[in-house]
Amino acid sequence: MRAVGDLPRVPPHVRDRIVAGVPAKVPGCVHEDLIRAGVIGDPRVGMNEELCAWVGWVDWRYEAAFEVSDAGQGPSGPALLRCNEIDLVFDSLDTIAAIELNGVPIGSAQNEFTPHRFSVRGLVNPGRNTLAITFSSPLRYIAAESARLGPRPVNGDWSPYNMIRKCASSFEWDWGPRVAGCGITGEVMLEGSPRHAIHLDAAKHAMGAVDCPATFPPEFMNAGHARPHFDGAGVFCLGANWIPEGLFPSDRTPETVRARLQDARDCGMNMIRVWGGGRYEPDWFYDICDELGLMVWQDFMFACACYPEEEPIRSQVEAESRYQVARLSRHPSVVLWCGGNENHWAYQSWGNGGFKTKLAPGQTWGHGYWHALLPRIIAEVDPSRPYWHDSPWSGDESIHPNDTDKGDRHSWDVNYWDTWSGEYQKVIPRFCSEFGQQSPSNYATLKEAGLAPLPEGGDRRGLRSTNPGVPPHAIAPSTEGSAAGSSTGSLAAALPNPSLVEGLSDSWSAGLMGSMLAHRQRGPGGNKRWYDDPIDAVFRRPRDFDEWHFAAQVIQARAIRTGVEWHRVNRPRCMGTLIWQLNDAWPGLSWSLIDSAGRKKPAWYAARAAMRPRILSVHLVDGSPALFAVNDTDADWRTQGIAWIADADAVRRDERAIQIDVPARSASRIGTLEAIADWRTQHAVLEAPGVETVRWFGIPDWEVPHARAAFDAIVSGVDGGIAVEITTQRLMRDIVVLGDRIDPDSECDEQVFTLSPGEHRIVRIRTSESIEKWRDCIAGLIRCTSDIGSPA
Repeated sequence: MRAVGDLPRVPPHVRDRIVAGVPAKVPGCVHEDLIRAGVIGDPRVGMNEELCAWVGWVDWRYEAAFEVSDAGQGPSGPALLRCNEIDLVFDSLDTIAAIELNGVPIGSAQNEFTPHRFSVRGLVNPGRNTLAITFSSPLRYIAAESARLGPRPVNGDWSPYNMIRKCASSFEWDWGPRVAGCGITGEVMLEGSPRHAIHLDAAKHAMGAVDCPATFPPEFMNAGHARPHFDGAGVFCLGANWIPEGLFPSDRTPETVRARLQDARDCGMNMIRVWGGGRYEPDWFYDICDELGLMVWQDFMFACACYPEEEPIRSQVEAESRYQVARLSRHPSVVLWCGGNENHWAYQSWGNGGFKTKLAPGQTWGHGYWHALLPRIIAEVDPSRPYWHDSPWSGDESIHPNDTDKGDRHSWDVNYWDTWSGEYQKVIPRFCSEFGQQSPSNYATLKEAGLAPLPEGGDRRGLRSTNPGVPPHAIAPSTEGSAAGSSTGSLAAALPNPSLVEGLSDSWSAGLMGSMLAHRQRGPGGNKRWYDDPIDAVFRRPRDFDEWHFAAQVIQARAIRTGVEWHRVNRPRCMGTLIWQLNDAWPGLSWSLIDSAGRKKPAWYAARAAMRPRILSVHLVDGSPALFAVNDTDADWRTQGIAWIADADAVRRDERAIQIDVPARSASRIGTLEAIADWRTQHAVLEAPGVETVRWFGIPDWEVPHARAAFDAIVSGVDGGIAVEITTQRLMRDIVVLGDRIDPDSECDEQVFTLSPGEHRIVRIRTSESIEKWRDCIAGLIRCTSDIGSPA
């Protein structure tokens, strides 16, 4: 692989190297090839994203030679050459490509989302053959198309990703970097007819179809397929949104993706929404969902923009959609086709008057795709499944797309971490297909990426890559500013735009993060919205990065649990809740439950607790704690619970029996507690046999009289790791064991739980570290929220 054409944006010190060429891996992409060759640092580390921004402005040429034997009857022998038809087939080319075989142009590609097939009979020679593919710069291409067709608005200040059929989020998103590259991202083969194939990609990553039946519970099935419902009928959908796993093809292996989908199932989810700003997933993704019993809400690849309907894009969209519907319709896991993500909402409302005010008279914006082309293709190719025009969508163009009372809703105007004001209770969606709260990646993941601020004089020796294929130089600081351990000053001098690391202290959170982590804040409203405002509202202000990190992750965990439970207790008005988002692209700041290294955040544990088949839940309604029970099993739930008011010393008052009588697949309000006399010292408790005890607090943590954590912790060995028995001497809210501080590969079986004085809980930790090492540091790894901002 080598750079071709003009190279004005390329740093001088790498020009000769990339013109001469570097080894390429197929399937793969240009960024991974350059990382392996030592030309750029891994964009996941430090500020390398900015230092390799030039890659997307370059044209790249891949060249390879292969042999077709002229003797014998082997897979590359005369049997192929005698075929009536010989095709060169590409599973995926990303994206604007010109293909040559033995020096002869044979075709071009302009769509990442479809395979490409070229007839090459008469061009394939016995003996040596050469294949060359030249990829045009995606950034220059979309700029030219925007000028040719007329610009149309997109979210944020991002590049005009709506001008190309390529993964939109590779051009940057509010949770990910700008790494718009190119490459041969699928298998390459010669196919003869009658059937005969030669794979040209020796390093291919192939996986056979999972040969097993789907394991959907009977209640998920309706006329052969599961159905999400926006009208109060059918199965309640519990799940999350799926973005492309990682940044590059090597991040998206069947093994890695299976682990993430298994995490979703273990959390209690039954639905995954494949989001429209990413890409259609490979067949094996849906095979795994079939096997695990995960319903798939499948978006078409349109997100947060107005899309041109002129040629050649219109024909590309039609071919892409027809191919993908035909390919994916064989999977029982796919239960819903959806036109895309937030396109109608953006057109109607975003900015001052909506995107519609930014269009020139008569400009197309995608309406014809969502209201004519896509429904027609689905009716022709897969009429057994429903089609939903967009997400959010109210079911009718005359109603606002994000209406609370119709269709699905994205609840980004609701603060689910605010449990005491009664504000979130005013919004009861019919189906919440997006909601969430931002948090940082786990500490070990930030440390590996050079993003965790260190004490003065600290270093980053011992950092490990989150990608086993990344060489050490991609992590370590380099003399050319590639970044992981550089100071802000020297880093600014090395960047193409030094101002990128200036002005990041838009909030007190940014000061605790450090400039490199703060630079990864891409969310609307910035650090103030996602960290300062919620942390200031809930806790005392953290004293250092460690406390800030813990507070931020607990805020997310509380918001996720509250949101999921609120949607569930309002069944059947609300029939689905999909968290934004399950997985992640890179280390930093995002809404994910599982970070880019595969480490579960506290929010994953909170979501698991909220998604258990039977739960008790408490919410402030009309000034008093209202008690709810949710029964998502096939059996009626009849038992007796107890509710009471407790103080910080676990003394009970106003205890009463609560009858729980909830039919199968339903939710009920089972009682209430009068307004608590002293919110500062008392909280509501609800318990019943076989379910987790619920403790509900009516004021933010900072208003509670201060009492530092006091507990005993006993560590013992168990198979595969250790067990920590925690016994509290005071009320401890939202206990988390920060195991990744001592062992980055450790995993706790439970997090984010509350204990009253005298209660105990055993947390099991999978680890390869010695029990002695854990005993030496366990007291410092157990945190609860009463310690945030407390004096030493």
